[in-house]
Amino acid sequence: MAEETKEIKIETTTEKSLPSLKNGVWLASVKEETVGMNWFKHCGFGKINATRTTILAIQAYVMVNAKMPSFVCHYGWAYNGGSKQGLYEIKKVIESDMHIDKLYDTPFDDVPGVLGDPEGMACATMDKVTDTFIADCCDHTAYAIAKQCKEMKVDFRCFKYLSPQRPFCMDPDANEYTQIKNKDWELECKIGAGLMRQMCANRFGDVPNAT
Repeated sequence: MAEETKEIKIETTTEKSLPSLKNGVWLASVKEETVGMNWFKHCGFGKINATRTTILAIQAYVMVNAKMPSFVCHYGWAYNGGSKQGLYEIKKVIESDMHIDKLYDTPFDDVPGVLGDPEGMACATMDKVTDTFIADCCDHTAYAIAKQCKEMKVDFRCFKYLSPQRPFCMDPDANEYTQIKNKDWELECKIGAGLMRQMCANRFGDVPNAT
């Protein structure tokens, strides 16, 4: 009598490992925006600072890893006058300081003044934050980082915590903006950082525990 054939069971799993934070470069303007997220580098406000830091951060990544980063992710606060509030992914960035003949472009520049998904949520980068909006929000850095990523052929991603609070408050006696920290803005930054950290925890497998 032939020996009975036994069923062979093969254990399978559909569980997928999440990507690593270390695959990319993470940039924000100031430390107040990234409380509890020590994987961010900070470039300061302004397009010149943002461009310089992006180049140096990508170069440092290449020196350590012998390859280009998979992406550069920019996160931070953005002003929108209070029409929306919360964490949003930005799909389109605009160089709003170069508005010439109804176009947002720098003359003799091969990189367009509008980058990303034409239908996506937009952030306009400008030197001076105003209450006149051509996009869903405005900041000082996003377009500069996106442009450098475009030139270096690195995927650019952007998330913004939209807030009605500006980083500095008006001095009623001086009638001009002064370097006085707005405490409400700092509180908003903490809320935004918590939402961004949770987003990262959902998408990446090595987000450190909050301390």
